[in-house]
Amino acid sequence: MSSDSVRIASPCKDGDHGKFEVKSSDGWARLGLFHTNTHKLSTPTLLPVVNPNIQAISPSEMWDIGFEALITNSYIIWKGEELKEKALKQGVHKLLNYQGVVMTDSGVFQQYVYGDVEIGEVEVVEFQRDIGVDIATMMDVFGRPDMTREELEDAVAVTAERGPAALEAAGETLLNGPIQGGTFSDLREKSAFMMSEMDFAVHPIGGV
Repeated sequence: MSSDSVRIASPCKDGDHGKFEVKSSDGWARLGLFHTNTHKLSTPTLLPVVNPNIQAISPSEMWDIGFEALITNSYIIWKGEELKEKALKQGVHKLLNYQGVVMTDSGVFQQYVYGDVEIGEVEVVEFQRDIGVDIATMMDVFGRPDMTREELEDAVAVTAERGPAALEAAGETLLNGPIQGGTFSDLREKSAFMMSEMDFAVHPIGGV
């Protein structure tokens, strides 16, 4: 890419942080801008997943290609001493050499695959805040589609119970509040209602 065509991130204006701006709509479909400290993110968009330890394509190359946002795992960064130190000292954007929107996951998937993670649900949000992510994620309860209704009811309830403490820990950092419920539409609706009563910036569909 020539120096004349280098893309520069466009941070939001004061007061627009967390705002979703609808630019165009057709029925329920919407084109919009999601305002973060780093960049005004065009939506809908695709966020490639970056393992901070294994980068087949560097985040800076992803930005040059046209990806305005990526997602990486805060637990992997927290668990690696060198990564953790650099992230706390320099911030996650410099750690990854990426100027677009950085969203982080909380380690729930690692908990699901490998068992208990070594960080608490409040501490992981505080860490995401401290390394300067654009959009952090609370530690929800992972709900698989093959779980029983009782297990999924518990995932919905515990995720909602953790919401207030996670939001307090996040401070001004935008926070994801995942919607659980598995394949039960009424539980998804219940989860969506409970989570929407809190001040989350984004509501990912969890356990898909």
